[in-house]
Amino acid sequence: METFWQDVRFSVRMLAKNPGFTIAAVLCLMLGIGATTGIFSVVNAVLLRPLPYAHPEQLIRVYTEFPTFPNGGLHRFWASAPEFLDLRHDTKSWQSLDAWITSGANIAGNEQPVRITSGLVSGGLLESLGVTPALGRVISPSDDLPGATRVADISYGTWQSVFGADPNIVGRETTYNGTKCTIIGVMKRGFEFPPGEIDPPQVWTPIQIDPASPGGRSSHSFYLLGRLKNGVTPAQAQSELSALVQAYGEKKAPKASRRPTTTS
Repeated sequence: METFWQDVRFSVRMLAKNPGFTIAAVLCLMLGIGATTGIFSVVNAVLLRPLPYAHPEQLIRVYTEFPTFPNGGLHRFWASAPEFLDLRHDTKSWQSLDAWITSGANIAGNEQPVRITSGLVSGGLLESLGVTPALGRVISPSDDLPGATRVADISYGTWQSVFGADPNIVGRETTYNGTKCTIIGVMKRGFEFPPGEIDPPQVWTPIQIDPASPGGRSSHSFYLLGRLKNGVTPAQAQSELSALVQAYGEKKAPKASRRPTTTS
């Protein structure tokens, strides 16, 4: 033990004689600890900690793959709006199939506009997670209809920091990216979707895809999340998706090189 304290005193004296080196070493150590903490936070949220949603074992991510694309193919790729609408209409293995995308947005707070990360979600996504808000309600399918009044759910932290924990926040009008928007709910403290993001969304608002004009099939930008029906396995859902995509390739467009994949 005496040897240990001698080593400590010697180290302190050496560091004191070289303040430049000491500062650099401390900064490097701080950066290393910060990076490690950040990485662990993501791993803990995604891999170690159970997802804080109802029956998370039924939740499945759905991706598009282009296995014949040059340089090894494209894996776990986004889906296009028409593909999402087709799959949601035709699949039988799923209780629900929803889409989302994240982007930056501006929202008017109590004093000035605030730059936030926004999650644009299809109307049933928050309901399919089985979560309940702290105040108000979550986005519903009727909110996601083209032309519907713009609404938003906000995070607990946003409610506190941007809106001063206004107890009458539900029903309050604000401005979202320059358009009027009504706040319909405040999510519970700690709620995140998607989970494990370094910069998680603070506001959720409907995508409002117009089925009459959903955009091109080559425009891939949406993440998909499905909830399996009771008794349906991921392998069964994968088989159904593969069969559907093959049928789409025969009827609508040359899509034989594309296939969907699922992961829980």
